[in-house]
Amino acid sequence: MKKFLRFGAASAVVAASLGMSSVAQAQDTATADAFAEILTALQLELDAGSKLDFGSMVVTGAGTVSLDADTGALNCTAAGIVCSGTTETATFNVTAGSALKDVTITFDTPAVTLLRSGGVIGTAADELELTNFNSDAAFITDPMGDYYEVTLGATGLATFEVGGDLTFDGTELAGVYQGSFAVSVEYS
Repeated sequence: MKKFLRFGAASAVVAASLGMSSVAQAQDTATADAFAEILTALQLELDAGSKLDFGSMVVTGAGTVSLDADTGALNCTAAGIVCSGTTETATFNVTAGSALKDVTITFDTPAVTLLRSGGVIGTAADELELTNFNSDAAFITDPMGDYYEVTLGATGLATFEVGGDLTFDGTELAGVYQGSFAVSVEYS
């Protein structure tokens, strides 16, 4: 009986080793290429002498004035506001970037307060609200949030205009109102 058990145990070891070698033969290897692209750092600057200028207004009531960056047109149809003078959209230049890449344009804050020269912060009559920034760049609708986008040219350069809305409550005092807003660019 002892011989039979030894033979049976030896047969089991041989069968197990054969099964393991067939598993090792089923193994295979594949390779993949790895890829990374280094892009030129973007540089953005305001065009020399450019500014967002809504012109002059006489304000007798509440309303909104809109400057469209796409057309350069000023919409001044509020009953309590009369507009005159020259308007200007702000011109921004991407002065360095990787050729033919898409760049997303974002406005760092949704609203900016313009303060009357000599005015007091927090006094409604001394403040205007600048909102609804817009651009002549392509408007992209996205479920994660809409944005503007420009494609860099063959030399990595692009230019875009920026406009927005001024909101009046009708109590604003005569004077010059000023403030600044920030624009950012990044590769799409």
